Order: sequence, then C-alpha cells, then structure tokens
Amino acid sequence: MKRIMFYCQHILGMGHLVRSREIVRGLTKDFQVCFINGGEIIQGFE
Repeated sequence: MKRIMFYCQHILGMGHLVRSREIVRGLTKDFQVCFINGGEIIQGFE
C-alpha cells in the first residue's frame, strides 16, 4: 500500500483541521496515511 504524509497547520479556529480530517478519511481507503497536526491539541477532537 502506498503511503502519504498529510500536514495540517491550523491556528485560528478548527475549519482547516475538520476539512483535513475528512480528506484524510477519504485517502485511507487507498493509502496508509500519516496525519500530522500542526496546531494546538483540541480536547475531544479525534
């Protein structure tokens, strides 16, 4: 299986993180994905 590294930098709000998470979910069907979060930890967000 091919591998992808996906980086998301979010600073103000959660929009980029939420959209990136959905993109990564779609990619996991065909790829092994390493999702790197470049922002603060958001409690309760998985």
